[in-house]
Amino acid sequence: SGIELRNMEKGLIMEKKELRDLSTSLRQTFAKVDDVLKKNATAYAIELLKGIIQREPGFIAGREKLRELEEEKSSNMGVLGQFLAKFKIAKFVAKGQTIKKKKPKQAMKQAEEALALYLFSPAALNLLADAAKNADALFISIEALEILRENSPTNESNLRKLSGIYEDALDWGNVLK
Repeated sequence: SGIELRNMEKGLIMEKKELRDLSTSLRQTFAKVDDVLKKNATAYAIELLKGIIQREPGFIAGREKLRELEEEKSSNMGVLGQFLAKFKIAKFVAKGQTIKKKKPKQAMKQAEEALALYLFSPAALNLLADAAKNADALFISIEALEILRENSPTNESNLRKLSGIYEDALDWGNVLK
């Protein structure tokens, strides 16, 4: 569309990135994650990956690894751990909600902080989806809404929102699905 082309010309659309597109220090940090995981330090690996993603949100391999570790951590949480995580998440989500339109990348950082505590937080996932859309990073918005869909496949509000993002991304096959 015309708006998307103008945004691309201005460099506003966030692009997907590969490892080779990262700075040397971020590549070294990403390489360190495997060593950290060999020592069963999952929490530290999540912190390292979160730092990378907050600096380079479009780094796909980093996002995938981070989500994998967050899912493992969140799935193994007990009821009390989930309750405490949701309590802590509220401050990140509240801050992110207030800035998601004017400072979407900052709001995405707040969402990442929240998701590192508990991946399945609908409030944090919705914040990430909204902020990513505002940052023209539809692929990140889709990622967040797909996690919501997987955990609540019959939530009509989420399905409509996901369909709208797929429509914005011109992904008609997924719109129909």
